Amino acid sequence: MNIITSLKLLTTISIIFVLLGCEQKQLIVPPITKTPTNNKLTGKIVWHDLLTDDVNSVKSFYGGLFGWKFDNGGDPEAIYTTILFNGNAIGGIIHLEKKDDETNYASQWMEYISVEDVDGVFQEVIKQNCKVFREPFDIMNRGRIAIFADTRGALIAVVNSSTGDPEDVEVEYNNWFWDELWTDDLNNSVAFYKSLFNYTLEEYKTRSDNDYVILRTKEKRRAGVLKIPFDDVKPNWLPFVAVKDVKDVENKVKELGGDILVASEGIIGNEAAIITDPSGAVFTIHNWPLSKEIMDKLNEKN
Repeated sequence: MNIITSLKLLTTISIIFVLLGCEQKQLIVPPITKTPTNNKLTGKIVWHDLLTDDVNSVKSFYGGLFGWKFDNGGDPEAIYTTILFNGNAIGGIIHLEKKDDETNYASQWMEYISVEDVDGVFQEVIKQNCKVFREPFDIMNRGRIAIFADTRGALIAVVNSSTGDPEDVEVEYNNWFWDELWTDDLNNSVAFYKSLFNYTLEEYKTRSDNDYVILRTKEKRRAGVLKIPFDDVKPNWLPFVAVKDVKDVENKVKELGGDILVASEGIIGNEAAIITDPSGAVFTIHNWPLSKEIMDKLNEKN
């Protein structure tokens, strides 16, 4: 499967949010922070959910690739499976039931951005005529959530966590450390997220002359935005996992049932690779720590 095929499909989202609305079976999710922090880090991406119809395959894949563990509460038919790393919940898997072979969707990761006022953000989303998948609703343990597409069609969720947001900590191998928005209109997307979350911006030129914008909250870099570098790829968010050796992880991908969409040799610096899991969800692995070349570029703005 090539990157264009993997990224150009849109999920049939209505299936997902029937499940999130608990209309068929109670959805049990973990809190975003195991120990309440009562801290709000507005604009930080605080959670990732994988939307897929093949839970068993993706569990084997991510478990083999990163050592992640999984908890479905002892219910093999559970709608929601918690992803654990070093004993901490770092995300979840939502089981999508594929209705028939004609159902057109691509499994994907969905990011949750922390906000203090979900309803207020949602009203701004409505004003900008964004597609809405779930109006604000409350879910036990998690807090208040709304789910929508941004102005260019990328899926995103906002959450006001009932236990507060996780503190900013040092990056650890095999865990999330970054997120990128791929968009077909850089200026439009940057303006949208800046207006909703009051981000400040860092703007960079890359070797490919494709601008790269970093979204910041105060002193913290929260996410990157770039114009899609491929034809026929729809706007989407891509999460990043930090790894010690990209090449070593790449060597495991295919034997675990995944695919390499863009190999590290095809990315400047050979420090990252774009991967798809067995169900088609796309993510990026990236060497950590960042190379001197990248750090020097980032420090030019400081």
